[in-house]
Amino acid sequence: MTDALLQGLRRLLEPGASFTEISINRLCRESGVPRAQFYAWYEDKGAFIRTVTDDLFKMVDEQAAQWWPDPLARSPDQTTKIGAAVLRLYRENYPIFAALADTAVYDSAVREHFEESLAQVTNRITEVIQQRQADDPTLAALDAAELADILTYTFERTCYRHTKNADDATIDRLARTITSIVLSTIYGRVDHK
Repeated sequence: MTDALLQGLRRLLEPGASFTEISINRLCRESGVPRAQFYAWYEDKGAFIRTVTDDLFKMVDEQAAQWWPDPLARSPDQTTKIGAAVLRLYRENYPIFAALADTAVYDSAVREHFEESLAQVTNRITEVIQQRQADDPTLAALDAAELADILTYTFERTCYRHTKNADDATIDRLARTITSIVLSTIYGRVDHK
């Protein structure tokens, strides 16, 4: 049922409708799912978008996990390709991620879910930074969790602002930029040597 609703939501969002404009009745009609069945599974649209984006965040996290623990061990192209894959995943699911971000403004449960999802990413990056701090006195002077939070939100906002209509060349350019920012911040260089 979630897949049918997700595909229906994609069709409704495709022409540019906002998630807040889409009623549960409309979503159910588009998806071929009875309204009563929707409510048997979800309390409201917020619960639905939280469930759907859980799966998407897992996919993003799995893709992004390939970056760590040592992106310098790979060639610049390989590291950038991983970043580009994450950006492409976001682009392909942009309407769903945008629905989450837009709903988080007024729905406290969705906002909490969104923040928890980003916190998981931040925690992973915090661990990487803490490992690097032992080898880098300049990095050791910074608060690892705060730096990870800044990098996470920089990446998330880049995805939100720049991937919606981005072609592959733009995605590749964004990936090179983000890769350079992360590598220079955490590893002190972008040359991968």
